[in-house]
Amino acid sequence: MTKTFQNTVILEDVIKRYQYENELTSYDIDQVFEIFSIQQITKDSGLSFLEIEDGIVDGSSDGGIDSFIVLVDDRTVSTVEELESDDFKITKDSQIRAYISQAKTSKSFHEKALDKLYITAPLIFDLDVDEQVLWSRFNTKLVEKIVLLRKIWSIAVQMHITVEIFLSYVCMANQIHINNAHTSKSDQICRAIKDKTVRACNVSFSFYSAKELIEFYQKPQSTSLQLRFKEHPTPIEYRYNEYGYIGVVSLRDYYDFIVDEDGAIREFILEENVRHYQGEVDVNKGIRTTLEEDFSVDFWWLNNGITIIASKCTPYPRVLHLDDVQIVNGLQTSYTIGRFYNKQQTDNRSILVKVLIVDGEDKETIDKIISSSNRQNPVTPTVLRATDDIQRKIELFFYNRGYFYDRRKNYYKNQSKPAKRIFSIQYTAQAIEAILNFNPSAARSKPTTLIKSQKTYDKIFDETRSFEAYLNCCLLYQKVIDYIKADVPRDDRGEIRNYSYHLARVVACILTGKANYTAEDIRGLSVSELDDHVIETGYELFQEILAKYLTENPEETVANYISKGTKLTNYVNETLPIKLQSV
Repeated sequence: MTKTFQNTVILEDVIKRYQYENELTSYDIDQVFEIFSIQQITKDSGLSFLEIEDGIVDGSSDGGIDSFIVLVDDRTVSTVEELESDDFKITKDSQIRAYISQAKTSKSFHEKALDKLYITAPLIFDLDVDEQVLWSRFNTKLVEKIVLLRKIWSIAVQMHITVEIFLSYVCMANQIHINNAHTSKSDQICRAIKDKTVRACNVSFSFYSAKELIEFYQKPQSTSLQLRFKEHPTPIEYRYNEYGYIGVVSLRDYYDFIVDEDGAIREFILEENVRHYQGEVDVNKGIRTTLEEDFSVDFWWLNNGITIIASKCTPYPRVLHLDDVQIVNGLQTSYTIGRFYNKQQTDNRSILVKVLIVDGEDKETIDKIISSSNRQNPVTPTVLRATDDIQRKIELFFYNRGYFYDRRKNYYKNQSKPAKRIFSIQYTAQAIEAILNFNPSAARSKPTTLIKSQKTYDKIFDETRSFEAYLNCCLLYQKVIDYIKADVPRDDRGEIRNYSYHLARVVACILTGKANYTAEDIRGLSVSELDDHVIETGYELFQEILAKYLTENPEETVANYISKGTKLTNYVNETLPIKLQSV
């Protein structure tokens, strides 16, 4: 093997190891590469495996697009329903980015891939192209992302926010080797989008080879940092192995603590905060005004300060070396300093900082600190669900069964646990709603409401039901997704993926032999031993039900029964008792 192709060889080994470590055995290498590559491209945003997988739109009628991810202030937005929820807000200081990517396992860059994107990309931003035209031309997953981005773009235009569009073409070539035709076509794609957006978007196109992906992969994301205080911070001991420090830090040194060498805010040290940056709300306006204009008094006199937790601390004179740093209160202040502080000005002001040293395994204490620290200002119930007692119990139950319930985003990802064994709160809620509550349409179209509404939240996370049933719902839905990826023909995957929750509901019926099974029935299933033949039977049965439904309801459009599928769900629930008799 010549040295020339070392990057490709190394990347192939990395992909295989990534597939093995994350237990992605049901995924073909193309699917693994798609997920891996977008994870590296968006690495600084700390997206979870499930967030990335939600952005995969490839398959038939994908318009040459493999993944489509929309971020608002580094928070993924998956549905219009999520965008319109009470706990989501776009302000004039919001950062909006869209990553539109092609990922191919070929060893070179091909012009044909660019030709497809050249046709598709302008349609995304051409508001004269009716939504129904998009439905007829592209697969449902892609259309949903396009509609979502259009709505966010509309809001951004009204608020004079420039949307960042990052287009990319990724392949396993040893290094970037492109000709003038590649460059010309990528430039044409960017110009076509700019013409449609009338300068409301910044558009860029990047090519990534094995060389760049390896560099991204090897880039460390350390949570060990040094924090320099103005004076020796005061140590305060509570009891053995539980202690903390309190002191003041110059704004200049705090800016260096939260911003990396490239000038970007270190998002990974803010993951445990219950809220992301809220933009130009009144509180942040006040912080910014104080930061930029008020030099008459010290900054810490006018600000509540910052609370940091760390798993280990090594003190030096006026410096604390901290491991596993997480800022759990003070994100709004931190973000404002990171974005608007001017290091060039003469400034001796300070900020108050509390540092609490807590064992990383002491999840209950950490949750108490996070919850208590963030109740000083109004916080929506959704973002505090992770600290509920039932959520901690579910996490412990899953853990004891060899699975990881990700109450706090990326906690287990950062511990290198297999992605296939990690289930988020939202993933679990959707699986339970579809399977245990017989409501796959709500699971598909209203994922945010399931957690936000106290009524639906209590119905889903009902402590009187077995947690074994909850885990089995997650595993059953995962098996259905694996079947779709591995056994459904590629051209048909896009359509059946839209009904994955309906299919999981049907498969549960076949496994239990009941149309109206109970949580105890689901609890008793051996989902780990589920044969693909059972899912195939469920797939054929659901296809039969769906075909009959569409025949009886010719007025139904794709958009209606995908996004507002209550009628379809009712039809499935009514039909199953009869259909099961023939299985």
